[in-house]
Amino acid sequence: MIARIYGIFTVQMEDITPVHLLFMHKMDPGKSIINVFDLKGSIINRIVESKHIKAGGTLKDVNLLDLKREKIFLRF
Repeated sequence: MIARIYGIFTVQMEDITPVHLLFMHKMDPGKSIINVFDLKGSIINRIVESKHIKAGGTLKDVNLLDLKREKIFLRF
């Protein structure tokens, strides 16, 4: 099987360690999407508060940074 790669990106924000992302076609139909992010490259007004996070909801830039601090695993 050959994976279809849509893009390889580095998200870097001021004073924060860069996050490296690899976007690939979903190969395993049995797995579900864990997180969806709307990334703009800013930290100003870019957070979804934990009380507003819904299952399958879209998160923002600061949420990604918080996950990265906890240790982020990307599953495709």
